[in-house]
This record gives sequence, structure tokens and C-alpha cells, in this order.
Amino acid sequence: MNEAEESESNSTSDQQTNGDWIDKAMRTELAAAATEHGVMQAAPGTEQGSTGWYVDVSEEVQYWNVADDGTWNKVS
Repeated sequence: MNEAEESESNSTSDQQTNGDWIDKAMRTELAAAATEHGVMQAAPGTEQGSTGWYVDVSEEVQYWNVADDGTWNKVS
């Protein structure tokens, strides 16, 4: 892993431990959209369908890696 990837990984891990970086109102809005559409919704700064932060129907904020082949892997 190069230095940039390690820094990104550490930043992702730090932010994953709490979803507080996205406010409650935005989580609620994205969770409602997830319920309506049946899929997680991209958090601000993430393009829907790309690697990044997502909000599910329970308002949980999660980080997902999306591979070139379209597979999704939750980063824990």
C-alpha cells in the first residue's frame, strides 16, 4: 500500500467509527430516499454507484468500495 492509499484508508477508518460527520437531517433525508428507491443513497461528496459513503434505510452511514466489475464491498 502506498502512502496516499494508507492515508485514505486511515481517514476512512477514522470517519467510519462514527457517522457524525453527516448531520441528522441529511441522514433522515437520504434514508427516506433509500426507502423510496429500495437502495442506499450516496452521501454528499459521493456519486451514486461509485466508491464512497452511503446512507441506508436505518440512517446508518457506511463506506462502500465499488469495483470495476460492479461488485460492492462494505469497508469495516
